[in-house]
Amino acid sequence: MKKQKKLVAVMLCMVMLVSALAGCGTGSTSAPVSSGPAASSESDSPSAPADTTEPEYIFKFSHHAPAVGVQNTGIDYFCSLVEEYSGGRIKMENYPAGQLAEKVATLEGLVVGTIELSEMASTDFTMYDDLWDVFAMPYLFDNGMQTVRVENDPRIRAMTDASAADMGFVILSWLNYSERNIINTLKPIETPDDMKGLKIRVMQSAALVDAMTALGAASITMPWTECYSAVQQGVLDAVENSTPVLTSNAFHEVCPYYSLTKHFIVSDQVFISKKVYDSLPADLQEVLIRAGKDYETHWNDVLWPAAEEEEMQMLIDYGTQINEPDLAPFMERAQTANEKTVSKFNERQKELYDLIMEVKKDY
Repeated sequence: MKKQKKLVAVMLCMVMLVSALAGCGTGSTSAPVSSGPAASSESDSPSAPADTTEPEYIFKFSHHAPAVGVQNTGIDYFCSLVEEYSGGRIKMENYPAGQLAEKVATLEGLVVGTIELSEMASTDFTMYDDLWDVFAMPYLFDNGMQTVRVENDPRIRAMTDASAADMGFVILSWLNYSERNIINTLKPIETPDDMKGLKIRVMQSAALVDAMTALGAASITMPWTECYSAVQQGVLDAVENSTPVLTSNAFHEVCPYYSLTKHFIVSDQVFISKKVYDSLPADLQEVLIRAGKDYETHWNDVLWPAAEEEEMQMLIDYGTQINEPDLAPFMERAQTANEKTVSKFNERQKELYDLIMEVKKDY
């Protein structure tokens, strides 16, 4: 009997203990979960994590650079700045390699506001305004950093910003892409005569075509994303661009000869649809301007210089034949093309060209 009473007492204690624990709410499902703003007064606090903010805007960044390489890495960095500076109010979506649209369609999308942002070369704007053809002249600048410094000068920006606004864009960044060189399947380019008949892809710019023709090459315009297969199939013998762009597009795999002709220096711009920009509140407009300038600095001072050094070493290690020709004969031939180009300039183009020649003395 005593044993039974003791057993009953133990069992009663256990029941009371379990009840007490349940009453304290220790179970993982006992607390309600809410994702709404009323869940906690802390959700409105400035110290709340950025990822708790629902984005007010989702922006598409459409570009033609491959998904690997410094260009896409840079765009990812820019997108992260926008998201950070906006406190999560803007969400960025990066669409590389023409996934969303090719260049022409991207520009059309920016004009109407269905695509928010992009990055392209200065000369791509010639599709809308031939003013930008001035920037395609060979040997116009001494180096890439001089190029972006001149282009960022307020005297130059007065013209280019007005042009961009008329086209339907707002420029946020001017990016150094350094000198463009020739990589090809046939031979080293030591003199302009070595370029005779060379089937080379150039951007859609009258000045670029005239320059390459003056150097003896057969200029072919085509979308950048089609160039690799065109080289493989023999439609092209060569392409021209800066080192990190060529390597990120793997042209060293099909072109064994790389000649440092340094014939063009064409910067890139990050820009936003003016229609979209004008629709934003002033504080978010400022976010985009700030992100653009900070990205410009990071690209020009950190990302691009490191990429140039690393990718040139990669070409050396890969076994690409790299040669540095005497540039004087190339510059002499190019001068003929430049004189022809300037003679055909309209009044606005001539004004910009004269202004560039004056401003670059300061840099």
